[in-house]
Amino acid sequence: MQISFSRKDHLTKGEQISPKYKKEIIDLLNYNYKVLLDQHKIKKKIDIYSQVYDSELLLIISLLDDDEKSLSSITCFTSIDLKEKKEYEKYLYRVLDFVGLILESILDKLITNQDLEKESIIDYCENWLEEEFHDLKIFYKISRENVALTLQANKLLS
Repeated sequence: MQISFSRKDHLTKGEQISPKYKKEIIDLLNYNYKVLLDQHKIKKKIDIYSQVYDSELLLIISLLDDDEKSLSSITCFTSIDLKEKKEYEKYLYRVLDFVGLILESILDKLITNQDLEKESIIDYCENWLEEEFHDLKIFYKISRENVALTLQANKLLS
């Protein structure tokens, strides 16, 4: 059984965003946040996952432990509705701006208290929440899910 990250049920399989956009996003996130992580000696790395469906853009940003021995992660799932698949490019950076606000909040909490095991460090929301952001309806949730491990499990199960 495959685990789906999507907010919606889809009849077709989603596609990755273009490699060009993925590289731009990773470079932008690393430029904005990696220096801050390093400066405060927070051993995290940033990873992204995406899926574009006919009616949805799903963008997932994870903060993963840089130490392979630890499994602690914080993941922000974001989703928007699309009228057609190719219009995702028009909204991608607005969704990323929204994720940036969440990442800044998470990093602020990590900087002041690096114990991720404390429940109060981040307001986790396992169910999709809705937010209006610059005239765009964005759905999001925050969890401790390690998406990379879930994707590996999916491969083993298929």
